[in-house]
Amino acid sequence: MKMTKMVKIVLGLVVVGLIAMVSVAAFTPAQLDERTQIEDLIITYARSMDHLDKEAWSNCFSANLVNYHVDRLVAPGEVETQLDIVSAHEDNAQTLMLWMLSDRTRDCAFCPWSPTLDEYRAQFAAMTPKERLVEMGDMMVFERIDFGQSHITNIVIDLDYGGENDAKAYDYFRHWEDIDPSHLANIGQLMNDRNYYFQEGEHEYTLKKESGEWKIVDFKGILLKSSKEAK
Repeated sequence: MKMTKMVKIVLGLVVVGLIAMVSVAAFTPAQLDERTQIEDLIITYARSMDHLDKEAWSNCFSANLVNYHVDRLVAPGEVETQLDIVSAHEDNAQTLMLWMLSDRTRDCAFCPWSPTLDEYRAQFAAMTPKERLVEMGDMMVFERIDFGQSHITNIVIDLDYGGENDAKAYDYFRHWEDIDPSHLANIGQLMNDRNYYFQEGEHEYTLKKESGEWKIVDFKGILLKSSKEAK
């Protein structure tokens, strides 16, 4: 007896459904809950930037943050550092300069009475990584852009990383933003003669559950393409 095309389609859908059920069943209810919480954290991280909600964005990171590090791929297997809040006061002058352009100093960052670079370096060195990140948040996002939109896909979560309260997560992202043309850190005009910036790449998160909530303790990003390369 020959199966009709419709029967084959139905059977195929049933098989796909069974495979999906088996995949979900591979996780315990507790694991599914943890994964959902981590996905919510990642989505909140992205949406809080789009909605210019600095408090929600800051709350995604642990008070014991280790680092927030971003590289840009310049050739296969070759990257250059774009942002590193830990080594900024030591060997990453670019990050230190970006911090100097943060919201609280940008209006007069280069006035004669402004702190010297060494003074900035000393101030930066005295901060914790979380304090540095929050301090730079205005320059990076909340005072620099007018609005933006982030797309997060291909989220992978590893609950077997480290101990019971540790996890790793990975994703792909695409992000665009409209930039305030009056901001000193407006890099959009330098890239495409418009106040618009686009980038895409990958994120890697090291996570820890603290007081019942997942937090980012180490953040790494790789820019695979930006407005500069996409011209």
